[in-house]
Amino acid sequence: MLRPAAFDYLSVLREIRHATQSSLAKAGSLQVLGNVEDVDDYLLYSSDIFGNSLLGICRLSSHIPVHVQPCFLARPDLYLSSLIIHPRFQSLGLGRQMMKALQSLGKAMALDVWVENERLRRWYEELGWRFVVTVEETMEIRRMVQPFTSGHSHE
Repeated sequence: MLRPAAFDYLSVLREIRHATQSSLAKAGSLQVLGNVEDVDDYLLYSSDIFGNSLLGICRLSSHIPVHVQPCFLARPDLYLSSLIIHPRFQSLGLGRQMMKALQSLGKAMALDVWVENERLRRWYEELGWRFVVTVEETMEIRRMVQPFTSGHSHE
């Protein structure tokens, strides 16, 4: 289940971000997760399978970053800049469930994936997202993807 975050959840957002950042560092990843201070942009993810415990967070915004706007023929409704499942609950299929819940919102979405992260790129492709373009930024290169809409229009 997805629900909007509120300021009351800031400490939980910070804890999930910190645990995930530590897990990424231990695995040798150079990825740096964004801050979670803008709680209004976050959704909380829980599952009744785990007693409705908070399992993950995602940052979803109607603001499409300037560097990616020219990459789309039609402007996406939402930009997914972060999707995090707490490390204790990873590899249980919860990320897929969370993505399905996001896709059920019926909005055209965009996200980006680091070029070096082939595993994550393939994961998104398995969920119906498709590659759009590679964008070079000042210090990094990202691959842009957006969901495959199966002929559905998003107005």
